[in-house]
Order: sequence, then structure tokens, then C-alpha cells
Amino acid sequence: MKNFIVVFASLVFLAAAFCLTGPSAGSAAASPPSAEEEMQKADAMLAFSNNASMYLDTGWYALPDILQEQMAVYFDAWLLLPRPQVGVTRTQARQALTPPPGLFSPEDEARMAEAVQRMDRLLDSMMADYRAMSRYVADTTIRDDGARGRSLAFSMRKDHKAFVAAREQWAAVVEPRALEAEELLLQGHPLRRQITGAWEIFRLLGRAVLLLQEAKPDRKALENLWQKLAVQLESLKKPPFQGSPALERQYRAFLAEAGRFEAALGRGVNEGFYSQVRQGLNNAQEESRRAYNGFVNAVNSSQ
Repeated sequence: MKNFIVVFASLVFLAAAFCLTGPSAGSAAASPPSAEEEMQKADAMLAFSNNASMYLDTGWYALPDILQEQMAVYFDAWLLLPRPQVGVTRTQARQALTPPPGLFSPEDEARMAEAVQRMDRLLDSMMADYRAMSRYVADTTIRDDGARGRSLAFSMRKDHKAFVAAREQWAAVVEPRALEAEELLLQGHPLRRQITGAWEIFRLLGRAVLLLQEAKPDRKALENLWQKLAVQLESLKKPPFQGSPALERQYRAFLAEAGRFEAALGRGVNEGFYSQVRQGLNNAQEESRRAYNGFVNAVNSSQ
């Protein structure tokens, strides 16, 4: 069964053509892999990346994002929510981000392992700060005008930024290989246009998110992205859709969510990127990802 790629949460999605890695200089005499072996490796690559993405979306490796959000809620509402419970062990989560032998080069395996170690260390640090914040909030005898709370919040923001960088380091290894694998599996696939078109949608969404993280977002660049996104969405709405009606409904649900992002981006370009617009963009990006992953999971299970 061929697998197709799901989209990682909070990660910039790069759409590009990558060549399959050739044999190393020391193995020039080795027989090249057969087409069937290449297809099997591509399918294994996508199975690994899709499973790993679930552990980046939920559980331990999504916890830093949740804790950071809950800390922001505290300073708005003066209510510190309890830390969410996680249904799997840290060992299970760590193993999900560790590829099976032979899927990546030793150099890439080392980069991935180093990224996971950094994520684990920063997660521990953030959880320790959150526990300290919980004790601080509960201790009514402390009178410091919130100094300790602000210090803990600053520490968590710093660790969260470093955690995101480590997560992106891991993704920078996996995403190109997953895209390469999917490109191979998409040869001759009836939904190739829709799937590769979605890559471009997520590339544009990711670029817009990066621009909006800047202190002074480039309004002209955002306007150009808005126009490109609108054109891409209109193109993908056109027939034919060479799949079942159920799959088409799911794909169009993804296009509708991406359209919400496009509309919010246009509103920001025309009115300004104030908090309500930014929240709309965040929500639309997340729902676009969820809708597309639902479509991909349906494609995977139908084959």
C-alpha cells in the first residue's frame, strides 16, 4: 500500500524536487536498487514520517506549544491551567521520532538524534518552569509584584523558541526525504495535481506565517503571497478530480479551510494585521492542515 505525506504542525512545508540519493563513492560497484526496492523504501519513508508527525502534533512533543499558550492565558486571565496529561510514555514518543535502520544516512540519523535530545532537554526545562509557576501562583504569601512569574515566563519563552528550532532541525532532515518519496509514489497517480498543488498551498501558508513573525512584516511581500494563494486555490478547484466523491469532498474541505486563510490574509493586507486577524490566520492554518491530513489519511486507507 502506498502512503502519502501528512503535514507536520507548526513546520514550514517545503515543496521541491529532490533527487534520490545515489551510492557513495566507496560503493560504486554495488548494484543499484531496483524500481520495486525504491518504491518500498519510499513507502517506508512516508509511513515513518506520517507516524512521527502524529507524535509532533500531540503528546509530549506538542506539550511545549500548549504550555507556552497556557502561560500566555495566565497573564491575560490570571488563571494557570493544569498541565495536560499525555497518554503515551516519553520512550514511546522518542522511539516514534527514531527511524528504522537504513532509512536515512548515518549523518542524517545523527542530526535527528541530536535534535530529539535537544527537544527532550528543553521540554524538561519548560515543564520544570511550569511546575515552579504553579507553586508560585498557589503561594499567596509571596508579594513581589509578579516578578517571579515574569521571570519564569521569560525562561519558558526562551526554551520554547529553542525547542521549535530543534523541532525544525529534525523536520529539515525528514521533510525533503518524505517529499522525495512522495514524488516517486505520485508518478502516474490520478490525484497528482491535487496533492502537489497542496504542497504549494502549504509553502505559501508557511511563508506568510514566517513574514508575520517579523517585527515589521513586509506588507508588499504578504500582498504578493495573498495573490499567489488566491490563484493557486482557484486552479485546484477546477476539474477533473480523478477520485471518489468522498475523497473529493474531503479535498474540497481542505480548499475551503485554505480559502479562510487566504481571506484572512487579504483582510490583513487591506486592514492591518491586528490580533483578531492574526488569530484567524492561526486558526485557518491549523484547520487547513487538519483537513488536508484527513484527506491524505483517506487516500492512504483507500489504496
